[in-house]
Amino acid sequence: MTMERLFTSLSITPHKRAPLNSLLLLFSLGILCVSYFPVLPSCYWLVLLIPMLLLIRVWQRFLFAVVYAFGIAWGVIAGHQLLAQQLDADDEGKLIPVNGWIEGIPLNDADKVRFVLRVDHWGIEQSSSINLPEKILLSWYQHAQTKPVNVVPGEYWRFHVRLKRPRGMVNPGGFDYQAWLLRRGLGATGYIVQGEPDTSDRWIPIQARIDHWRWHLQQWVRDNTASNNKGILVALLIGDTGGVEKSQWQQVQQTGISHLIAISGLHVGFLALVGYLAGLYVGRCLNGFVQGRPAQIFAYLGAIVFALFYSALAGFNIPTVRTLIMLGVFYLAAFFYRRARLSHIYFMALALVLVIQPLAAFDIGFWLSFIAVALLILVFSGRYEPKVGYVPFWSRTTAKGLLSGYCKSQWVMFIGLLVPLSMLVNTIPLLSPVANFVAIPLVTFFVVPCLLLGAVLAFVSQGLGGFFLMLAAVGIDGLMQWLDWLIGLASSWHSPTLTFSLPVAAVLGAAGLVLLLPVGLVPRWWGYVSLVMGIALAVLPLPDRPELQLTILDVGQGSALVASTPNHHLVFDTGPQFSKDFDGGTGIVLPYLRSLALRKLDALVISHWDKDHAGGYQGLVDAIPIGRIYWGEPSRHRMDEPMREGEDCHQSFAWRWDNVEFQFLQREISARASANHRSCVLLIRYAGQNILLPGDLDSKGEWALLRGNELPPGLTLVVAAHHGSRSSSNPGFVAYTSPDWVAYSAGYKNQHNHPHPQVQARYAQQGSRPLNTAWHGALVFRWYKDGRFEQIRARDTYRRYWFDVVPEITQ
Repeated sequence: MTMERLFTSLSITPHKRAPLNSLLLLFSLGILCVSYFPVLPSCYWLVLLIPMLLLIRVWQRFLFAVVYAFGIAWGVIAGHQLLAQQLDADDEGKLIPVNGWIEGIPLNDADKVRFVLRVDHWGIEQSSSINLPEKILLSWYQHAQTKPVNVVPGEYWRFHVRLKRPRGMVNPGGFDYQAWLLRRGLGATGYIVQGEPDTSDRWIPIQARIDHWRWHLQQWVRDNTASNNKGILVALLIGDTGGVEKSQWQQVQQTGISHLIAISGLHVGFLALVGYLAGLYVGRCLNGFVQGRPAQIFAYLGAIVFALFYSALAGFNIPTVRTLIMLGVFYLAAFFYRRARLSHIYFMALALVLVIQPLAAFDIGFWLSFIAVALLILVFSGRYEPKVGYVPFWSRTTAKGLLSGYCKSQWVMFIGLLVPLSMLVNTIPLLSPVANFVAIPLVTFFVVPCLLLGAVLAFVSQGLGGFFLMLAAVGIDGLMQWLDWLIGLASSWHSPTLTFSLPVAAVLGAAGLVLLLPVGLVPRWWGYVSLVMGIALAVLPLPDRPELQLTILDVGQGSALVASTPNHHLVFDTGPQFSKDFDGGTGIVLPYLRSLALRKLDALVISHWDKDHAGGYQGLVDAIPIGRIYWGEPSRHRMDEPMREGEDCHQSFAWRWDNVEFQFLQREISARASANHRSCVLLIRYAGQNILLPGDLDSKGEWALLRGNELPPGLTLVVAAHHGSRSSSNPGFVAYTSPDWVAYSAGYKNQHNHPHPQVQARYAQQGSRPLNTAWHGALVFRWYKDGRFEQIRARDTYRRYWFDVVPEITQ
């Protein structure tokens, strides 16, 4: 094939000197490693590839290094292209006219609609901006007094927008939103000031046409079923998971079937099989009219067309692209009567996916998809692989053999994914084998076919289409009820939180290897013993925990902190609620707690009920057991959320966890005091270190604290009140506390201009060293029993080449 011809032209025999699988793997690893570079090297270094190519003629074994270098080169070139597509910093915040097509499926929230715009024309001169991205992510905020705006994929609009460069929050164990934006080619985010549609006739891009079709299918499902799981039905039909409720996501994650909720590679493979059979039937019919055209050709084409169709419905996500490439290579080889090894197909798909999507390493689906397929190939392919076009498996397999193989595949997936799941999500869904045993055939062979038949037949008859949609809804409703029963049966052990470490990974990896090896090589009981030992180690806490650890999470314009001692954990505020599906509690605080392998909280403090401090409260309360809850405003809370029993922090006593003291500082609070004035103020003491968490305390409250004589002078760390607003941090308070460190929990280029320059100047006069989550990401402070102190800045520790450089003034 093409790569073999390249090797032949270089006088190299790949099958003897350089196995194709090894070369493809090295090329893929080269691309992957660039994803973790803190800084991109210049493209000028790539000229070194020219002499490396010449060396292959002299020393053919050097080919491995060259292929790996080519992988790195591709990753570097792609990285520079990704950075070049971002909006120029000089254009941030400007009012810019822009025209373009609506692309993707718009996401409607309570107060806004969010969508992707493929830009056709920028209303600014090219000379005024170096980078003008092709696609941008826009939010259109809807006001109560205005009529909601309906945007439809494929429409052409004119907007006036204010934009920012792609940027995300950086937290340990958190989601890299900036990498997510770059992977999708989004060079800026922003909001719409004014917009109007353009109804004139013009050419519509192919992707916008596909998205328009997907949007119509979404509306068809939503309008023709009353199922509570209609969001899951939409996800199965078009791959759009925006309508899946948080509780439903939690349910499928706990049972290990989340891979089925969006269109997966398994669904694409099933549809390819349907296309193969349909094409085979058509080919046999045409054989009577057209001689010399084998029916198999039509079968191959049918499989590819059906797989391509369903992948387009999914928006070409990574699992579907992987399956599509593997099927394409397989049937292309069959078309030319060439032998194709499963391992060759697998590594070709791996390399091509990374060529198309160089940052695929930051998609959990990439790892789980390729690891799962590798496990199946390893276990089921056997020592010798059959030639393409061999007798179909169903003609030589009994029902008993199919059932046995299916049960074995579930066991293989459970064992083989122990280490990846513990690394990626810090949990193992123990119910996965049982849940998938029922869910996979039900969803793949009943729900998805009913959805597709209903969608097709709806163009002919609304009644027939609605009937099959109803069948699909019955199937998915029954599945979700069964999953709920399973979770209740398993109690709290359905998905234990794990402590990931190298010893845990080694023990679980050894267990998986022993259990997956052919029978007779190693005693099976070794594997079972290792499995039990690994899970036991994984649920134990990490050794060498600090005596006190304070983490100021990066939640944008808001506040969320975690204070931990060796045996106790407290969360102070839960960050904002960004949308109906994403809040600081479940999207930022909870993943961080999971990364620490925490299964419960001892205390939760809500300093006051402003949305930037309490927006994630309900999500966190629903997701993890909590001992005590303290309120700064017991009489005020969101009326749409149930109020759990808690304590007024202004009437609470001090307590001690391990060697750390916690105390709410009391002060006089009038009945007419503002919400900020009522904020809980928590003082943490350990071995002469004093840390103050003041919430949004205003200047009057700070003077009240000074009069109360409970606040010690010369603090170690102060989290600046009200994100560094000039309504707080008055000169007397700053001079009295004179902290070694001052931390600002603020959003990047926020509209409030926090932290205010005057506040920063006051702390600078006291010699306080400033840190800002907007520039440094999450801030972690650790104090150990032996006197050691660590201070970690997430944007430095987990640095990637797309992160902005921290300005000198904030370092």
